[in-house]
Amino acid sequence: MENRPKKKLNRKMMLFCSGFALFLALVIGGIGVILYKRDVQKEYDNYASTLVKISASAVNTAALEKCIQQVEEKQDNTLYKHNSNYLEISKQINRIKQQGDIKYIYLVYFQEQQNQSKLKYVMNGYIEGKNSVINELGEDAEGDFPEHMRKAFWNSTKTSSEQIYYINNKTAENEYVRTCYMPVHNTEGKTVCIVCVDILIDDIQNNIRIYIMIIIISLIIVLLVYLIIFLNIIKSHVVLPIKKIALAANDFVQQSYENKNPSDLVTTYVEVNTKDEIELLANSLNHMTREIKNYMVNMTLMTVEKEKMTAEVGIAKQIQRNLFPMEFPAFPERNEFDIYANMNYAKKAGGDFYNFFLIDKIHLCFMIGEVSGQGIPSTMFAVIAATLMKNFALLGYEPNRIFMETNNQLSENNNAELTVSAFLGIIDLDSGKLSYVNAGDIHPLVKRTGSEFMELPAKKCFRLASMEGIPYQQQTILLSQGEMLFLYTEGLAQTMDEKGNVYSDSYITSNMDEILKKEYSLENMVKAVREDVNKFENGVEQERDSTILAFRYLG
Repeated sequence: MENRPKKKLNRKMMLFCSGFALFLALVIGGIGVILYKRDVQKEYDNYASTLVKISASAVNTAALEKCIQQVEEKQDNTLYKHNSNYLEISKQINRIKQQGDIKYIYLVYFQEQQNQSKLKYVMNGYIEGKNSVINELGEDAEGDFPEHMRKAFWNSTKTSSEQIYYINNKTAENEYVRTCYMPVHNTEGKTVCIVCVDILIDDIQNNIRIYIMIIIISLIIVLLVYLIIFLNIIKSHVVLPIKKIALAANDFVQQSYENKNPSDLVTTYVEVNTKDEIELLANSLNHMTREIKNYMVNMTLMTVEKEKMTAEVGIAKQIQRNLFPMEFPAFPERNEFDIYANMNYAKKAGGDFYNFFLIDKIHLCFMIGEVSGQGIPSTMFAVIAATLMKNFALLGYEPNRIFMETNNQLSENNNAELTVSAFLGIIDLDSGKLSYVNAGDIHPLVKRTGSEFMELPAKKCFRLASMEGIPYQQQTILLSQGEMLFLYTEGLAQTMDEKGNVYSDSYITSNMDEILKKEYSLENMVKAVREDVNKFENGVEQERDSTILAFRYLG
């Protein structure tokens, strides 16, 4: 296993808490700045709008309109300076400039109602004694305002309502200001002038910077206090208890490596009193170490028993292999028939068997079967059943008597209540006459000349070893040259894939027809079936043995 550098839980918690706290601070600070900026701007807008309204209320629209008209008609460019109403408006504007926290205050108008570029000053507020710029009535204002501001002023004159507007602007000194403006109308609803107040936005930015600094410093202090308190709590309630648990677990693992005898393991009791999941973890570890020790002791005993059982299973399977013919061709000197068999063993010992042998020069006996259950008893029972059937066949008995005698022998003292499904046939190699008995769940297939594979007609009989004295019905069939039998145990048909689907008897029947089109020799046919079964099961381990026996009569 790759050794990676380990980080302490304390450090991880500190990094996590710091990161989370920083994220929380940024979120809270960001929201606070947005809200603060909105509130400050709203406060400044209210302040500016108040000054605009006061300035607008001081405007005598009739008198101011007359002064503008005199200047525009060039009747007298200085007469307005002696107009008491104009002077009163100028005095009021100057007072607002002097007393208000503003950058500029001024009044403008459009010389031509249809031309937004002809913007001129009415007046501007200034403070006496300071080097202030004074804009006279009728003085051009086009160069002092960018196009977007002139357009905004122009659009405000299109309505007869005295609505207040806001726009951001940049002065000639590169200072950012927020302009609050309102059109002033005469009694006919015509715009006489526009009152404007500029407030430095830099002040807002400075206030925001101060607010951010206060927030940052406050959050740092709060975070430091929070981290110190939180980490101490984590250390006492999480880190130290987990360290105790880890040391106890590591000690137990180290002992398991050093002590070959599990009985010598010493379990360390971990005491944690946090009254939470950490205490539950410690108690679980204490319980787990005790259970693991007991399990290891039991596993040691079970391993000995399993090794003994595995050896016995291996011996049982070897007995199966030694008793049944495994070399093919089995009778190379005989040309009247061909026979091939194959057994696939399950992981556990099973009870499948097959056999074939010559009774005399013209009679061949072959059999296939399976015992219910698994394990060594089933294997040994299969060996006994196959041996009995062979012995009775060599005595010259017919298939029905062979089964009857074998059944009586197996039924005696059958305390394990095992039963046997089997098929046994004896064929006269000169005539092709086959006598057979089928007991239990064997599904023999026959391939007759000019037809496909079909199930061999066979009257079902009781399984062997069910009870003594059961009669077994014998049947006969005459095989012609080239006709064949395909026998298999239930384990082949019950092969399962990963989805639980079974291979099935019907599929075996149809598949044999397809295989016969490609293969002729019995060995290749059986191997093709095995390849198809392996593809179907796709590595799924099967619980039962599966056995195949194929026979062809050549005449």
